Amino acid sequence: MGRGIALAWLIPQAQFGLFGVALLVANVLLPLCSIGLHDGVSRYVPFHESAGRLRGFVIRSSVLVVTVALLTTVLLGLFAGPVGAALFSAAFATSGPDTAPADHLAGGPLLRASLVCVFALALYHTLLSILKGLRMFRAFGAAELLSALMFTTLAVIGAAGGFKTARALMMTYAVACVAVVLILAPGLLVRITRGNLQSLETPRRPGSTLLSYSAWAAGTAILWHAMSYYPMWYLLKVSDSVTVGAFHAVRIVTQFIQIGAVMLTAVVAANVNRTWEHEGRDTAVPRLALLTKACLLVLIAGATALSLARPVVMQLFPAAFATGAAAYDPLVLFFLLVGVVGLIAVRLNLVEKPRLACLAWLVGVAVNVASSYVLLRPGGDVASSVRAGALQAAAWALVAGVASALVVCVELVRRERLALDWRTLVLVIAAVSVGLGWPVALPVLALLIIGAFATDLLISPAERAMLRASLSPARGR
Repeated sequence: MGRGIALAWLIPQAQFGLFGVALLVANVLLPLCSIGLHDGVSRYVPFHESAGRLRGFVIRSSVLVVTVALLTTVLLGLFAGPVGAALFSAAFATSGPDTAPADHLAGGPLLRASLVCVFALALYHTLLSILKGLRMFRAFGAAELLSALMFTTLAVIGAAGGFKTARALMMTYAVACVAVVLILAPGLLVRITRGNLQSLETPRRPGSTLLSYSAWAAGTAILWHAMSYYPMWYLLKVSDSVTVGAFHAVRIVTQFIQIGAVMLTAVVAANVNRTWEHEGRDTAVPRLALLTKACLLVLIAGATALSLARPVVMQLFPAAFATGAAAYDPLVLFFLLVGVVGLIAVRLNLVEKPRLACLAWLVGVAVNVASSYVLLRPGGDVASSVRAGALQAAAWALVAGVASALVVCVELVRRERLALDWRTLVLVIAAVSVGLGWPVALPVLALLIIGAFATDLLISPAERAMLRASLSPARGR
């Protein structure tokens, strides 16, 4: 959040918008260029750890990630001119005087910088996936913090020194990711080598299973990022990059709730994956249900606090970003619902059916595209009121998409005999109140807290005892 605010002051608003679009393009290309292998690594690390095959699995999967990511990014780089023109043409057409004349000719240079970032992110996310699978959450948090600090420091120094373009920021991001990998990977390898004996047992999950799981996980990630990218891209068509800059600024600060959701989901998934592998389904499913409810309460509370802080947060940006406030509460709701879908999708990953999560996001993308087309209309006027309306419409298009994915996901887990109980469904429905602003969300949160801790309505005494027992190993190493 602090980085986004600092960069909003240091670089031109149009370049800030281009940077937001470039980041989304990189996030769409990442699962494509790595075929989602880091998701598969995270899922199967607990199994190979228990089977005594962790060291070999980590080395083989890491080499596979590097090879695939390098080949795909180089291949895309050969066609950077036409691909970049297709991806960034709307951005350059509306970017105005802040963009260099050469940039208006093609998006190739920006795409090449994005591809360098994609390769760096493939390495970085593989490191994180291993840490998640091993439940090394302190190391995971340290890696994320180090990456954020390095990128922020380098980006601020670069911007102060005159490097104020989206391309410069993307290259800085890549440098930060590679640096974290170089710093932490040797220690992780030593830890794995010392703590793992090689078993002679034949693994029951061959490499083809990892590739199949990863391919579907990659499809899910591509669809999610495509949905996140599309309203910004369409917003460029109906307005300008200055408006997108305001949207991206608000998106950065509201994404804080998704960052928290990703951390919580990682803890839940690693904890339940290990329970599933060692103690079986009957023990893992009740634990997952309890942890899901606890995480939903935390996320709703965090989202409500973020909504309550809107006047203060918006004051941190330059005055030119003020119109972005129109998209603030819908974007908080969007990222909250993304976190909810992630928690529910853990059930589908447990039964090794990531293709069903991919199906849910496919429906979400379709609804998102249709909603963007209906809610966002081209117009030549760029007055503040028109910009505010466009920003709000883009945010609600995102909400429509993720809400559709959520409904489909709930139905799919029911079909897999992993249905959400009614208490969890109450929390899921209550999350929608955040989109209506804090005057509605705050009373709803108060009722949920009373129901969970002052009564036995949402969480029983036995579940509270189980939660306390689960939190101790969930803190990780």
